[in-house]
Amino acid sequence: MTKEEKRIAILERALAREKQSRKDAEQILEIKSMEIYNAYQEVQRLNEELAIKLEAESMQVVDLTAFPRENPAPVMRYSAEGELIYSNSPARAFLKKLNQNDDHKLFDKVKEVLRSRNPEQMGFDLGDEYTLLTITPAVGKEYVNIYGFDQTNFKRVEESLRKYQNELDAMLDGGSDLIVSLDPTGKIIYSNEAWKTKMGRAKNHNKIFPYLSGESSSKLVDLIANSAKSIGNSKENLEVQFELESGTKLNYEVSVNLIFEAGIHTSTTLIFRDLTTRRQLELLNQERALLINSSIDAIMSTDENGIVLSWNEAAEKLFGYKSLEIIGESASILGNGGPEMIEEQAKVLAKLNSGKSFSYETERKHKDGSKIFVHVSAFPISDDRKGHFKHGAIIRDITANVVANRELSKSENLLKEAQNIANLASWEWENKTGKFSGPELFLERFNVKTPSAMSGFNELAGIVHPDDRGLVLQKIEQLMASERSIHVQFRLKVKTSRKIFLEMRANSEFSSSGKLLRIYGVLMDKTSQVESENLKEQFTRELEDQVKDRTAMLEISQNELSHQVDTLNQIALVSTIDTEGIITYANDIFCKVSGYSLPELIGKQFADLHSSSQDIASIIGLWGGVEKGDIWKGEVIYQAKDGHDFWLHQTVVPFFNVSGEIEKYVAVSFDVSEEKELQQRLQNSLQKEKELGELKSHFVAMASHQFRTPLAIIQSNSELLSMIIKKDSGESLKEKLSKSSGRITSEISRMTQLMDDVLILGKIGAGHLESDPKELNLAELITEIETHTNSIQQDDRKLDLEIQGNPVTVLLDEKLVQHVIENLVSNAFKYSKDKNPKLTLAFKQKTVSISVEDKGIGIPKNELDKLFQPFHRADNVADIPGTGLGLVIAKEYTELNGGNIQVESKVNEGTKFVVTFPIGLVHEQPQKKANKTKRASKNRVEHDG
Repeated sequence: MTKEEKRIAILERALAREKQSRKDAEQILEIKSMEIYNAYQEVQRLNEELAIKLEAESMQVVDLTAFPRENPAPVMRYSAEGELIYSNSPARAFLKKLNQNDDHKLFDKVKEVLRSRNPEQMGFDLGDEYTLLTITPAVGKEYVNIYGFDQTNFKRVEESLRKYQNELDAMLDGGSDLIVSLDPTGKIIYSNEAWKTKMGRAKNHNKIFPYLSGESSSKLVDLIANSAKSIGNSKENLEVQFELESGTKLNYEVSVNLIFEAGIHTSTTLIFRDLTTRRQLELLNQERALLINSSIDAIMSTDENGIVLSWNEAAEKLFGYKSLEIIGESASILGNGGPEMIEEQAKVLAKLNSGKSFSYETERKHKDGSKIFVHVSAFPISDDRKGHFKHGAIIRDITANVVANRELSKSENLLKEAQNIANLASWEWENKTGKFSGPELFLERFNVKTPSAMSGFNELAGIVHPDDRGLVLQKIEQLMASERSIHVQFRLKVKTSRKIFLEMRANSEFSSSGKLLRIYGVLMDKTSQVESENLKEQFTRELEDQVKDRTAMLEISQNELSHQVDTLNQIALVSTIDTEGIITYANDIFCKVSGYSLPELIGKQFADLHSSSQDIASIIGLWGGVEKGDIWKGEVIYQAKDGHDFWLHQTVVPFFNVSGEIEKYVAVSFDVSEEKELQQRLQNSLQKEKELGELKSHFVAMASHQFRTPLAIIQSNSELLSMIIKKDSGESLKEKLSKSSGRITSEISRMTQLMDDVLILGKIGAGHLESDPKELNLAELITEIETHTNSIQQDDRKLDLEIQGNPVTVLLDEKLVQHVIENLVSNAFKYSKDKNPKLTLAFKQKTVSISVEDKGIGIPKNELDKLFQPFHRADNVADIPGTGLGLVIAKEYTELNGGNIQVESKVNEGTKFVVTFPIGLVHEQPQKKANKTKRASKNRVEHDG
């Protein structure tokens, strides 16, 4: 290694050591800063305790005038308009020192606090003193309470801190380490500027040993020798003393660093640290430790990331953490960990890292989890890295203050609620200022405004109704003269029709010289009470009148009730039964119907009268219900004394005593034996009619079968005759015989249709015909009916078809529905001649309707009710063929499918039948052309209505 390289190595090690020394000095500066803060806290402790006590007292009272007049701290109250409502002597002295600009700043802060409803702090530097104001909005009020604290000493300590920091920096700059390099002979081969400044010698021409004391010189030689033997650096530091030419003696601590090349000692680097500065710092450190540990406030320091670096005993007491537990941890451990805490910490760190001090009140958490409210004064401590800071904080426990504030707010709210509940308001008038305050909100509810200032208290009479003003003025004059208290009730002067009554209780306060100082008291709303008293009087009068009217009505009602009971005893069986089921009373009709005398019934079990034919379950249901307090109604069978049964329609009513317990039961019954006998006869008649109906249906079926055989033979012979006529007869005879054969065929067809209709009607009457609903595309079915009908018409008329709405699939019996539609369409063509009949199919949300309309002969109005009776035909049908059964069957088929049929008709104008079915199953179908293929012919029947 060359000499130049050795020199560079020595310089690098020297610079590293110097940086470490500066870092150590900065840490000492940080500690010293906290010492000075703690010293300020100790000096101000008694004054601060007094301020806290006064502040706590102020939190416990609503009226600021209750503060002691000798309070050393400024206390005042400002309204939203910037008006000073209250101030004590220190506050007035403070306000006199403010200039106009400071006045504006204070009022702006008051408005800001009233707008945000959050407390704020504001400092004022008045030259020889510094005052910090805490501005707090009053709960539910448009004014603020302001409490002042003298921060003059605190500001002086801050200035001292800056002064000490500057002095310490100068001391460190002048006390840098002395660095020299020696060759093996002890000759200096390198020295830094600090050495040159201290020793006043040029390098390479001096040796250090002549300037060391004898003992220091020998100890240093021994240390270098021992280091050379170990071929390394000495781990020991040695204290030595220099004596300069000027006679100045300097104490240093020296560390030895030996340089070897190939195992040969080539040079020695000595670093001398000035022990004078170090010992001064140690002394300051001792003073700091004493001041910090004796402080009543918690003092801590953190790095730029919020990691705790130091922690005093007061902090241990406040938060419960020992130094070993908290140092090295994040200060966030003292918070609740919520988003508000994270945001607050980020805001504080940002201000501190920008080099700004910051004071604020916040919530912290004790080690045991309990909440602590603290006031934090945080300040930056400059670091050796540019733009970075360490942080110090002085923390004071203000939990008692916060609790007191909350209690104050709670008290104000309770007072406000109590006054609202009690409909009253407190007020005060000061004679000196003429200021009147207190009942503004109370009177505003009546739309009455009071003057804020009055030259005389008697001006208050302006809000009094003219009729009561004289009395109020008299009372006020007595109060202002000598009376200490008054009590007066009066009407308020209002614009509403309702009379407002107030009660005023007032007290006066005089000075020792007899001068009136103030008048104070309460206003109470007595309107409801007065109205209640008036209503009570009115109600009493009305009640007396009502009692008279009710007494008269009661006598009438009693007479009517007596008459009704007599009437009931003449038409109904009445009896009473006790809770054990024993008969205690029975009227004459009960005795007559049952055959028992009254003495025989009294004491008899009511249940013993029930017939053996009576259903036991009904009896259990009767008594189970009435025993629960329910009224029971029903029909029961009883047995008379002679053994015959009789039916009663009975109502059993439980009666209750004043305790709500069942006292007795009253049974009111009507003899329905005759009605029951008639019902039985009617049931027997219906059974016989049913049997006759079944016999008729059997006969109809048999007769229809018996008629079909000869009709079939006649039909076949008629067809055979027609064939013979067409083949062998002459034209004249053929024409005659063809007409006869046609008539025979037509009559056979009509008879066959008649038999079919009669058979169907018989099945319907016997209940043998049921509907078989299935999914049906009704639009497609009607389109096929249209196609078939149009194909068989001989007069070129057509059926006009219209489909409305969205076609859907419905649940209907296809065969029955087809029969109904074809019957109505056939009749439409049969009973009209010229115009086309119209069929309309309309799909709605819940129903589907089929209407068939013609322009034919119509139906007389007096025959519409008989239209659906079997074999009935209207008088105007003339010789139009028909059986009178088609519409009857159509109606029955419609109702079997859950539908109904309606008819509208006018003679010679036409007839309209409307059939409506409910939609059972809905599937929307695309509108398309119907399948022209006819359905099975078995579903189509020629109808004749």
